[in-house]
Amino acid sequence: MNKPSLYDLDWVSQRTVPAMLRSGAFGIEREALRVKPDGSLALTPHPAEFGDKLENDRITVDFSESQLEMITPPCASVDEALGALRGIQAEVEQVLDARGERLWPLSMPTCLPEESRIPIARFADTPEGRMRELYRVGLANRYGRRMQMISGIHFNFSFSRELLAALGYTDRHGVDAAYFRMARNFLRQRWLLVWLTGASPAADESFSGVVRQQVQTVKACCRGCKAFIDEHEQHATSLRVSRYGYADTAFSDMPVSFNSLAEYSHDIRALMATPSDKFQKLGLMANGLPSQINDRVLQSESEFYAAIRLKGRIRKGEGHLDAMDRDGVYYAEVRILDLNPFAPEAIDLDTLRFIQVLMLDCLLGQDTPIGPEEWALLQENHHRVALSGRNPSLPLCADDSRTGMRELAEPMLQRLLALARRMDAGSDRQDFEHAVDLALQRLANPATLPSARIWDAMQINHLGHVAYGTRFLQAAPTCLSTVAA
Repeated sequence: MNKPSLYDLDWVSQRTVPAMLRSGAFGIEREALRVKPDGSLALTPHPAEFGDKLENDRITVDFSESQLEMITPPCASVDEALGALRGIQAEVEQVLDARGERLWPLSMPTCLPEESRIPIARFADTPEGRMRELYRVGLANRYGRRMQMISGIHFNFSFSRELLAALGYTDRHGVDAAYFRMARNFLRQRWLLVWLTGASPAADESFSGVVRQQVQTVKACCRGCKAFIDEHEQHATSLRVSRYGYADTAFSDMPVSFNSLAEYSHDIRALMATPSDKFQKLGLMANGLPSQINDRVLQSESEFYAAIRLKGRIRKGEGHLDAMDRDGVYYAEVRILDLNPFAPEAIDLDTLRFIQVLMLDCLLGQDTPIGPEEWALLQENHHRVALSGRNPSLPLCADDSRTGMRELAEPMLQRLLALARRMDAGSDRQDFEHAVDLALQRLANPATLPSARIWDAMQINHLGHVAYGTRFLQAAPTCLSTVAA
């Protein structure tokens, strides 16, 4: 079937029905620090009520013993996924309430203790448990424990096979190509999602050293970022996602290709096999104990910090690369969503629906590879928006020129609006249209962006990062939207 390089809705409408466009599987992962009512980090062990961290597939830990991760199963709609997260979170909050603990509402951490007192997650004394623990020890030694305490939302999704077949992706290799087509277009458009959902414009003073280090890393890797990057103190939208793209300077010399599964798998495996001068200096042992799994650029594929990752249907003890090499891409994971403190579950339905429209748009968009020059420009746009997105005159790279960010966003959102209306057709509700319309309203009034609301409230009320975050700990879930008032 001849699939156009840039879709039109007539072509889509001839091959699909609206219900097909809305179909898929959706899941949410939420990370959150456990804190005391005063906002200080809870240094208590992971609650025993949640069982073994390796066995509970709903409630576990991320990097730290003090950092919970809540995971929904795949659901038939984003509405169901959010409902599943709500149920898991209610269970978590009931246990934490009995311990006098809360979930920290912001992506950037509360005031953290000295580095050595930030607890790394501990696991059962099994081969898998020991490996997971050593991986985290390696992260701590490579990047510092503070960096790993940043939390966020991951959105997992897959397109229905019915939709993919209707669009001409009928076999395994076609499905793989569809997901990588989507991923490339997402990388091209991710700056818009960062701008709309970024909610980490500031950090605690105890975190300033980490921010400075990350800014210097971006400066070293992104030549076009030097002129504006120091604006992050006034105009940042997401300090959290500014780290994505260059977790280590080696990535600028050895990027991972999203042009095909073969290239993607090869490039990540190459990073896992390539020694790092920086990490070799750490050594594999410290004070008689293992200090990292290995001294490669990546200890494992999990260390590939990307804005989006493609994943396979794994078997026990297997990695996603092996699973994809065997059976192809099973789903995708979007990793650039900040915790939204104004939403009880740290993400709301309008955002989830907007992302669903965006990912469908990315699937239907241009089918062209990303070369080194375009990759560099995409990285620059990502960092520009993350670190200076609230600058009203911010330019982005587009077609060998610089264009105002808002000028680029308007036609993108209008295209998404038309697609959303097609998705809503035949339904008695305009949920997807409403989600995109809300994004257009934020474009017209940037003061309503989560990052702007947070920053403005901190300035008006003369609050630091921790004091601001602590206000949410005492608020009822139904009142979160008014905390910043």
